[in-house]
Amino acid sequence: MTDRVDFSTLSPSILERNDRLRVGRQVLAVLEADLSGTGLQGLRVLDIGCSAGVITSLLAEGSGPTTGIDVDDNALRLARLEPPRANLRFLAMNASELDFPAESFDVVVCNQVYYWLDDPARLMAEILRVLAPGGRCFFAAVNKYKLWEAQYRLPFLSFLPRGLADLYVRAAGKGERFGCRYLSFGDLKRLCASFVVRRYTARILKDPQKYKFTKLSALKRIPSALPLRWLEGLEPMSPNFVWVLEKPKE
Repeated sequence: MTDRVDFSTLSPSILERNDRLRVGRQVLAVLEADLSGTGLQGLRVLDIGCSAGVITSLLAEGSGPTTGIDVDDNALRLARLEPPRANLRFLAMNASELDFPAESFDVVVCNQVYYWLDDPARLMAEILRVLAPGGRCFFAAVNKYKLWEAQYRLPFLSFLPRGLADLYVRAAGKGERFGCRYLSFGDLKRLCASFVVRRYTARILKDPQKYKFTKLSALKRIPSALPLRWLEGLEPMSPNFVWVLEKPKE
């Protein structure tokens, strides 16, 4: 397995504190809605791909024992500079080989992680394993069919077959190869088939303020006028997906 270890170098925006706080508030809003407003109090939380730990620290303010993991040493060094909390720790760990016993967590955050891994199915199997029955996973994912590829800042990059994408990246002076492995809406549904999936993408478009998606507020007038079922039908064309995955209790 050759998962990347230099995410913060390729995508320095993940180290921008204000931006991470904005995203963290979105994660919390979606989870609180899915947990019927009870919040994370007392719940065991795992943040996969925690980077510099800003979101993890925000989660820890209202949760039980909270763990952030990453393989990026530079980002973890910054994470360990976060204000110490008795319920917060950061560990170097590969998301595809989680070193935790089964059913160790009540909530897992997997925010824009899957496409960095060579085998996302292993990631999802590990999340399923470490979640307690009825536990939730916040799962945010990029659509393969997104016009603008944000990591390499190139249009239509993710549409291309692997070989052509590598050539495109090299020709643009962005590196030696395309390091992301994006999946389509249908592919992601199959990837998450072991979970009960609750799709929040359309709900967020319908009411971005409720879920703290402040950058979408300017679009609110258009989606808010459409029935939710129409927005759900359009979700496969969304550039990003936000889902909550629940581990079956059976």
